[in-house]
Amino acid sequence: MDFSTVDNRKKHIDGEVNYSPIPLAMTDKVSRSGLRIAVFYEKVRSGIKKTLPPRRFPYYALTHLIGGDGFYYDHDDGTIQQLKPGDGVLVVPGKEHEYGGLEKYFIEDSICFLGPTADALLQAGIIRNSILRIGSERRLLPIIQKVRDPGIASQFEANIMLQQLLLDLFRENSARHTTPHRHMEQLLKELHAAPGKWWTVEEMAEYCNISANHLRTLFRTTTGMTPKHYIDQLKMKKAGELLCSTRLKIGEIADYLGYADHYHFIRRFTACIGISPARYRKAYSIVTPMHPASTILPLNAQSQTGSPYLP
Repeated sequence: MDFSTVDNRKKHIDGEVNYSPIPLAMTDKVSRSGLRIAVFYEKVRSGIKKTLPPRRFPYYALTHLIGGDGFYYDHDDGTIQQLKPGDGVLVVPGKEHEYGGLEKYFIEDSICFLGPTADALLQAGIIRNSILRIGSERRLLPIIQKVRDPGIASQFEANIMLQQLLLDLFRENSARHTTPHRHMEQLLKELHAAPGKWWTVEEMAEYCNISANHLRTLFRTTTGMTPKHYIDQLKMKKAGELLCSTRLKIGEIADYLGYADHYHFIRRFTACIGISPARYRKAYSIVTPMHPASTILPLNAQSQTGSPYLP
């Protein structure tokens, strides 16, 4: 791939690009909160990039590849990494880099932001130049939808949602490269391998050969959650992935996750996520075609969602 020729234009834009999403009258107020969303791309499609030079952004940029394929070029070490749908790129201001379509088009959701809160997250190591696994749900889209609302409360809420997403991605991706307590490591693998099973604290403690109180402490230390909350989040996370990446019926997903009552699953998902499974599937499915149900059956197969720390 030749990066010597200057050509920094989008070849095709099918979605929305907004370079000033915050109403001018609110810019100062939002900026004083410590974080400001400067630009967003929503479902933007661009062509293959083969002759682009490295570039620098004046802000932090979080990009989610939701369709096609891509690459990330690190100017500092000269490496090129391939990207697939579900991968993300996090870039800090001034970093020389390039990313875009590799052999197909490149469809992205992106949020560019700046401010002292972002700088503090950088200094803490929570934000850093990195390739991330974001997943099959369009996790930037709720933030983009919120920042479109001109109300001041929505603008601040978008900031909070972005900060929370950055923290979540840091935890999820850091966990992929660390090793927990040896008993917990195996237990978390078991939880992900069979997301339809309802574990009690006593069963998990027995599996780890420790007391229930020790299990609760170890769970909080390892995952930041209680066992019950972790299992609940695991099921909701897996439900979101299946809704966005397969054609399984909602009842089949409920069965897979161990809900005997499909309506209970729908109520629980709606309470945790804020919208129904059907609306979630319509709103947040990635752009690439969903896999048929047969590609993930049998339903008791090993989960392949990445780190066992977080669902």
